[in-house]
This record gives sequence, C-alpha cells and structure tokens, in this order.
Amino acid sequence: MNIRTKYLHIAVIIIGVIFISIPIFHTNLWFDESYSVALAQKGFSEIWEITGNDVHPPLYYFAIHIIFLLGGNIIAFRMFSLLGIALLGLIRIYTC
Repeated sequence: MNIRTKYLHIAVIIIGVIFISIPIFHTNLWFDESYSVALAQKGFSEIWEITGNDVHPPLYYFAIHIIFLLGGNIIAFRMFSLLGIALLGLIRIYTC
C-alpha cells in the first residue's frame, strides 16, 4: 500500500469515527444495547452461562462488565465499541 492510499484510508477512518460518534451521547437505548447493558450487570459466571445459549461470544460482555464495575454507563459502553471499530480500521492500515 503506497503512502497516498494510507493517508486516504486514515482519512476515511477518521470520517467514519466522526459519523459513528454522533449518536453516542443520546440517552435512548436500542434493543441490542439494552441486552448488552443487562448482561453487563450480571456476574462473570452468569454471563458465561447466558452466552452459552446465545450466538454471541462472551468476551465483549466480559469487557463491558468490567467497564460497568468501574462505574461505566451507556456512553462508556458505546465509547468502548467505538474504540474497537477504530482499532479494526487501523489494523487494516498496518497489515498491508
């Protein structure tokens, strides 16, 4: 990947992060967010048991449970998800 393509890729990631960041600060919960928040309030063993019957892997729920234990709220959960999205975009730049 040449330098110009990398800068273009970084610009697209920055613009994407800006657009994804816009709805982070509203207080309404979507259904999937409410499910995640409900699981974040459970203990690690309960999360493991519940996600054993679910299609989603438990690692994300463990991570937001830790954020919950540190006093996090829905905005902190969304910021954590945004960080993951941005890091995935950056991984693409450095693997080429």
